[in-house]
Amino acid sequence: MRFTCIFLLLINYNLFAQFPAPNLVLVKDYSQSLEKDLYFSEKKINTSFKPIIKSNLSENFYSKFLENKELDQKYIKRVFTSGLFILKGQNYFVSVDPLFNFNFGREFIENKNLFINSRGYLVSGNIGDNLSFLTTFMENQAIFPNYVDSYISKNKIVPGQGYARNFKQSGYDYAIASGYLSLDFSKIFTMQFGHGKHFIGDGYRSLLLSDNSFNYPFLRIETKLGKLQYTNLYAELQDLRYFENNSIDNADQIGFAKKYMSTHYLDFKINKKIQLSLFESVIWRTNHAPGENGFDIQYLNPIIFLRPVEYSINSADNMLLGLNLKYNVHSSSYAYSQLLLDEFVLDEFRNDKNFWGNKFGYQFGYKYYDFLTKNLTTQIEYNFVRPYTYAHQNPVQNYGHYNQSLAHPVGANFSEIILINSYSF
Repeated sequence: MRFTCIFLLLINYNLFAQFPAPNLVLVKDYSQSLEKDLYFSEKKINTSFKPIIKSNLSENFYSKFLENKELDQKYIKRVFTSGLFILKGQNYFVSVDPLFNFNFGREFIENKNLFINSRGYLVSGNIGDNLSFLTTFMENQAIFPNYVDSYISKNKIVPGQGYARNFKQSGYDYAIASGYLSLDFSKIFTMQFGHGKHFIGDGYRSLLLSDNSFNYPFLRIETKLGKLQYTNLYAELQDLRYFENNSIDNADQIGFAKKYMSTHYLDFKINKKIQLSLFESVIWRTNHAPGENGFDIQYLNPIIFLRPVEYSINSADNMLLGLNLKYNVHSSSYAYSQLLLDEFVLDEFRNDKNFWGNKFGYQFGYKYYDFLTKNLTTQIEYNFVRPYTYAHQNPVQNYGHYNQSLAHPVGANFSEIILINSYSF
């Protein structure tokens, strides 16, 4: 039996100071304090594609949130609601903050000292009314518990983070960088370009696209028309093992084997209670070996439902389709679900429900705020994914990035039940 004890000495992420940033922070501990107002707001907000762009929110959203926090003392307000260093003028605002994360612990089975030592910075701001930005960088050294060490040794990356390099005898050194520019062309169109990650869904997990893997370069275009929100996401992904596993000389290329992702997501708020979303994503390979395709410009097509045409004629690329559904049961709870289709042959399913070629997954969940008492949140979720889902006949075209799944951390061939109770004060 392993017992690991970790003492948290200091975390200064200064989340509230990120208000000048274009998006809500993609951190569950932070976003949960906002979720109830977001999900049951009178304003019709499409909540399933995250991070949510702040220009979609009402102007008094943050002031209302801060009032609820009752930050009465001036020095507390200074730390939690504004940047440490601020530059501002008539048409610009810049906030600069340091980032620290110091953890120390002990694994008693092997008498092993554990620690995480992270230092970095966060810069966010806006220029004029339509251009905003954020950039962060963290340098990290760490010694992890054995189960994390085993994962890193197998996958060559720190879970959810970057490429792991050896540090001293048993530790790792890794860096995390992210950032983006956000441009509001109008109340209808928003474009973001940067390096980060995204999450699709209203649950704890996502079977469509999650923030499980490392950051990636992306272009995000969001279009809002009344109750409709349409998102195009284009990303460059990497496979860390492709060259090594296929004995390919990559001396003429920079980095690892590259592949690309095009994702279309149509989100429709049917009424105050029901939100339905359609998802499609395709992974295709780039030119890293003789005879393979280069960058295919047709995948920049922003229109949804063209990719299933290629799917029906046995396209060589990895195609995924999905649904996301949320239903507000009442003012404090909602039910949610996802369906993912990788490959599905109805005749084979009728003949043999265990046919290996039928690759799909589904999710059901329920979340209740202020359950039994104020500030107690309860969530239950079930996830199921068939074997070989997300995989592809060409391994580099699997639905993954940096040796990690782009959806559920386990990948495929699993079922799980998650029960979460959290209390805030």
